[in-house]
Amino acid sequence: MKEVDFFKMPNKFEPKESVISITDPGFYRSIVIFSEGKQKVVSYNTGYTSYENKKRAGNFFRLYDMIWNILRNKSEVINLPESDFHYK
Repeated sequence: MKEVDFFKMPNKFEPKESVISITDPGFYRSIVIFSEGKQKVVSYNTGYTSYENKKRAGNFFRLYDMIWNILRNKSEVINLPESDFHYK
């Protein structure tokens, strides 16, 4: 967390450029961290972004992927029943 300066990241990664990409469906990726009595929420909208915005969010994506990789290897997650919800 300190390695990626999570607490210095913006609350939202939003494109500042005039050329953006709009994707449907878009999804919010969010991380909420409670540490030393502080709470920080950082989010990224995959449906409204730009190339430069994605580059600025590089550390956010590294942390996001690291968290999901840890979770996917937990036996509690591996042994969850298959979801009956499907996105179309």
